[in-house]
Amino acid sequence: MGSKKTNKSEKYMLKGALRRSGFEWWRLVTNATSKVTGEERTFFIEFYVVNPLLSPDKCLFITKTSAQKTDEELFQALTAGENIEAEDNENLSNCPSFVMVKAGDFQNKGKQINAYFPPEILEIGKNDFILKLGNDTKTSCMLGTDFTQGVVQVTRAKLKEMPELDCNVGTIGWNLKFEHDIDFDGDYKSSITNYSVIGGKLLCSGSIVYDGEEYVVNREKSFSFYDKSWGKKFPEPYFHLSSNNFISQISGKKLLNSSVVIHGEFDNRLSVLYCNEGDIIEMKAEDASKMEINYECYEVNDDPKNIKLHWTVSIADKKRVIDIDVFSLTKSMLLRNYQCAEGGRKILKILSAADGIGEIRLYHKVKKNLETIEHARISNALCEYGGIEAPEDFDKPMEE
Repeated sequence: MGSKKTNKSEKYMLKGALRRSGFEWWRLVTNATSKVTGEERTFFIEFYVVNPLLSPDKCLFITKTSAQKTDEELFQALTAGENIEAEDNENLSNCPSFVMVKAGDFQNKGKQINAYFPPEILEIGKNDFILKLGNDTKTSCMLGTDFTQGVVQVTRAKLKEMPELDCNVGTIGWNLKFEHDIDFDGDYKSSITNYSVIGGKLLCSGSIVYDGEEYVVNREKSFSFYDKSWGKKFPEPYFHLSSNNFISQISGKKLLNSSVVIHGEFDNRLSVLYCNEGDIIEMKAEDASKMEINYECYEVNDDPKNIKLHWTVSIADKKRVIDIDVFSLTKSMLLRNYQCAEGGRKILKILSAADGIGEIRLYHKVKKNLETIEHARISNALCEYGGIEAPEDFDKPMEE
């Protein structure tokens, strides 16, 4: 359907008090195919800014290292330099302050590679880009309204020296262009947290080089998705489902103009955004009083070797009913961590997979009966569930 309008929420939003007690988080997810093996993988590229005014000239983490190094040496280490150094962080605040670029893949437990930058390095664009980190074209990371490019690298030596990088060893570089194919207007906004689907479906093209192997991103097969969160706190529990790879169980045809996004929890509510072949349905969390909704995420262990997580959502208003069921194998899921803006050394932990398979059903209410409008098979679903943990629950640093 192709949208030419720009989502205002896409721009940098950390202003006023949010500069000291807020976060902003852009995320793009896309499929790509190996040029060598033909293997398909689902990659993610994220830009995360937290409390930028709290410590503009150096990164503050909520974890500690014992090495005593200068601020300049820390900057070189955090911005993917080859010299692996660290800083004494004994006097760290309970609140983090940094800009993080996180990139990786979801395949078979996946991998995440993090690069950190002092907030003062962040450059905010007006028309040509949204944000930029670094001036060297070989190591800079950029996000625009129709493109993103960058590279992040973490060596084994760097991770050993700085476990607070909280990621895996590896290198990923990307150069992608995209255009909007399906957009939603149903942003969730509150004084605590905000959420916006920038692209329910993107037509994405370009290349990703992952640990030396090149992957091609094809417009028609990328199944790309792009969203953003910002505010004072993350929603909790964290519940997310999205997909734009549909095959109708009624006609047997691919549904090229369909997408679904479910996100929350917003005070025990979800926003459900669904495009059924051009018909936009937005059931927003703010309108919970006008809807009936039931949802769960729970473990299914009928096969001990293939334990699954089951996401189920059923939502209805006066005219329609939407039922969604998605499954993913727990053994293939990736755990991602985000240091919370509100302090207290809290971390949002999200269990994620991008190989979810399931079904979506759309019904139209006809008096006391339900008329089936669509019944589709969902593939390549991004399915996530998470919560916030206190310091005593932190996991040990990850290794390759």
